[in-house]
Amino acid sequence: MKYYSCVVACWALLAVVGRATPAKIEGLEQTQEIDDVNDRDPELPRTCELSTDINETSFQNPGYPSATSIPTDACRHKVYPVNDYICQIRLDLKDFILAQPDWDGVCATDFMQVSGAMTKIPQICGINSGQHLYLEVTPDFGSVTINVDTSAPGAKWSISVAQIECNSPYRAPAGCLQYFTSTHGTIKSFNYDATTFNSPNTPPTATTQLASQAYGVCIKPQSGFCSVAYTKTSGVSDDYSFSLSGDASVLPIGAIGSVGSTDCTTDYLMIPMGTITDTTYPATSADRYCGVNFPSKVESLVQPFVFYVVTDETETNHADPALDDGPNVGFSIGYRMQAC
Repeated sequence: MKYYSCVVACWALLAVVGRATPAKIEGLEQTQEIDDVNDRDPELPRTCELSTDINETSFQNPGYPSATSIPTDACRHKVYPVNDYICQIRLDLKDFILAQPDWDGVCATDFMQVSGAMTKIPQICGINSGQHLYLEVTPDFGSVTINVDTSAPGAKWSISVAQIECNSPYRAPAGCLQYFTSTHGTIKSFNYDATTFNSPNTPPTATTQLASQAYGVCIKPQSGFCSVAYTKTSGVSDDYSFSLSGDASVLPIGAIGSVGSTDCTTDYLMIPMGTITDTTYPATSADRYCGVNFPSKVESLVQPFVFYVVTDETETNHADPALDDGPNVGFSIGYRMQAC
């Protein structure tokens, strides 16, 4: 796998308002201009084949807030810099419902893809309302294209697009796709909200964990706090609310998860120098966590506070059949900063 550099996290509260120019409609034979007054209104939603160089606009599916009634195919929104000093773009998925991945976790029917940024963004599909992403760009980046490609009706999305200047005190350092600045909160894998178990006590019936993910999640250091503790948000040891690898359907509920680089090679969380306080686990420390359960608590003193999410490209087609997985749901992890 490719390791990402640890970085300090920041929250992007934006106050930059960019200049307005006529929007460009790509993919048409002629250029069409939106009404000048509306074009200067950042609240005006943009939809397929429209572009913007205004800060804090929204990219929405045709007919939003209704879902699409026909496939949109490639629905592109191009973002131009509001000025020559933009170094980041933040995407807030206010509303985001696309088709589910296939059995291997691949976004084969619908997907969101971003191009033109320095940050490599994994393809995302499924249910991701409330998630966010940060994109690194250079001040001369030209444009970034957000493409939501659907091949079935029923998709719905509203994505807030905000640009951050290079000298902004709210600029997040490079290296993390997601950033959390509170002393406590919940971090979920993409598409976790589409989990398919009927209750936390029944195994999942379909793969909702997305394939080919490799990114960092950062938590902003706070004065007076020296470590971060991670727990399952369900608060229950005997459930199926965490599964990254293996087959939960063939294991007894409450089976301990796997830890360490020997057992966690395909899909896993990496918590640098994690200390395990769960006595049911034979190990007391590990960097990698996978399988069908998570310890009752894992604590890390390593700053800046960060963990990494890694999934490979398949669930069932490994060269070694022993690595093949059953349906996995991903993770919902609560974090709480610990006082010094």
